Amino acid sequence: MTLMSSRTENSARNLIVALAGQGISILLTFLSRTVFLHTLGSTYLGINGLFSNVLTFLNLAELGVGSAITFSLYEPLAENNKYRIASIMWLYKKIYCFIGMIVLALGFLLTPFIRFFITSDTEISYVEVYFALYVINTGISYFFSYKRTLIAADQKQYINTIYQYAAMIVQNIIQIILLFLTHNFVVFLMIQVAATLVQNVAISIKANKMYPYLKNKDIPEIEKSVFVTIKKNTKAMLLHKVGSAVVNSTDNILISKLISIVTVGIYSNYSLVLGALNQLLGQFFTAISASVGNLGAEQDKKALKAAFDKVFFLNFWMYTFCTICCACLFQPFVSLWIGSDMLLGIPVLFVILLNFYMNGMRKCVLTFRESLGLYWYDRYKPAFESVINLGASILLAMKFGILGIFVGTTISCVTTSLWVEPYILCKYGFENKYLNLRTYFIRFLFYTVIGVFDLMICLGAVNMVSVTGIAGFVIKVIIAVLISNAFLVFVFFRNDNFEWLYHTVRHFLERITRKRGDSDVL
Repeated sequence: MTLMSSRTENSARNLIVALAGQGISILLTFLSRTVFLHTLGSTYLGINGLFSNVLTFLNLAELGVGSAITFSLYEPLAENNKYRIASIMWLYKKIYCFIGMIVLALGFLLTPFIRFFITSDTEISYVEVYFALYVINTGISYFFSYKRTLIAADQKQYINTIYQYAAMIVQNIIQIILLFLTHNFVVFLMIQVAATLVQNVAISIKANKMYPYLKNKDIPEIEKSVFVTIKKNTKAMLLHKVGSAVVNSTDNILISKLISIVTVGIYSNYSLVLGALNQLLGQFFTAISASVGNLGAEQDKKALKAAFDKVFFLNFWMYTFCTICCACLFQPFVSLWIGSDMLLGIPVLFVILLNFYMNGMRKCVLTFRESLGLYWYDRYKPAFESVINLGASILLAMKFGILGIFVGTTISCVTTSLWVEPYILCKYGFENKYLNLRTYFIRFLFYTVIGVFDLMICLGAVNMVSVTGIAGFVIKVIIAVLISNAFLVFVFFRNDNFEWLYHTVRHFLERITRKRGDSDVL
């Protein structure tokens, strides 16, 4: 098997398993959320969203070590250098065990003050106990989960995916049953902690079987050059982690403090759907990240640029399609699912979807940037992004409420990430020779204009449907899916990237139905 076909086989296998697991997980998650709302209510749903955001900041103790070490594993894995792999993983284990203890300590220190993040007019019993269980769930994973990084870097992410979704499926089923029987939030959280522990122990055991040399006692000391590279990339990734946490994990905190915890619960239903879509689409980028790193290690810039063009086109198609469908279907879906009293306003929805689209269109650039280890060059970008996001969100929230919080996120993205990240990739990944910023933005804007026209056509068609209820929703789904894709096919059917996408999808379906096919993903 050639290196290219090996990359393709690994990417396809990773993607097929991820999509299957994600699909089942999404269905169970929606069922679990429905049961959660009917048994515990919106207030506890808001607590769930708030605590998840607060714990994102505790996870900053991870310092970006995971991403930095993943990049350092690509070369020794390609060379089958077991001694270097073992030494890197020994360092990884030592760091992650220390981080786990720090996360637990900081979390327990924060527990008595957690009510500060909730509006003073909301009284919730045992909130400290709930938060402590969230802290335990987050902290324990660090003592085992570092080994999943080696499996992913070895282009075998599908193994991680199987364990992850098997645990998630069992967790959701047990939680649903116990919510019906007990209506108890503590029991719900204890099942979550148990599932996290079992999953990570199982992954650790599997990694030891796959890479038995990890258990050797005579592990050589890590090479100084490798350690210096990891240290440098970790410093850069720390700033990226801080920026990401501020931009992506302060919305619920600000809504809880400035609006209400119930509003956090209402928004969390929207973020659940968009989060599920991001996870589903993100499986593609996760599946190919190790392959991109492997391809980049060969220093073939032309092949890398060709791969980028294909992935960027697919990136555009996926997020344009999902954004359009959400714009057309979100409100009727939420009304049917949990009731019209759980709806956000149309202006708020469209700003949320604008942020979803812009962040989605960054996925290709980020995948190539991280797989090529270019964290260092835009290390200061997250600091500016964080300040702009937090400042704009707070100021605008005072005048426009929840809408202002999301507009603040939009402003921070447009003024920083949307242009800095592709600039870094073009300059240091493609040396401004194989891809430059001007060419990138011309294509980005062209794709976006096409997406806007597609959205307007679909909204017009969906709004003409007068049938209500489930039948009306089904009709709207059919219209949105068919028209949005038909328009894109009409625009791009003679495009080289579309031809690649068509053949890739065809062979991908053959892999599923016939267990064969050898189309190159990259």
